[in-house]
Amino acid sequence: MSYKYTHGWFLVSELKQKICHYIDNSKENHILEIGCYEGLSSVFFADNLLDNPKSTLTYVDPFLNIDNNDHKNFLANNEEQTFNKNISICRNSDKISVHKITSDAFLKTT
Repeated sequence: MSYKYTHGWFLVSELKQKICHYIDNSKENHILEIGCYEGLSSVFFADNLLDNPKSTLTYVDPFLNIDNNDHKNFLANNEEQTFNKNISICRNSDKISVHKITSDAFLKTT
């Protein structure tokens, strides 16, 4: 796939390097990711961990741009649109649900 990213933090993470050794992609997996940014880890999970027909992936991110936040510099370049494009072309995109709310609001609904 031809994904678009401006930062590659997840590419060098220990989690990415080890996750496929610990999670069997043929088993039923239900993954919750809070905070998605451009979807780098999101599409990795979708492409590599959802082979079971009953597996699901739930993303929670309000994509807020808050002025007094240390993440403001990272949330100024259409990250939400990039995320949406990346997950729309990933493998198993039909098993993905996206919730554009804060994590505390989402957890109150579960």
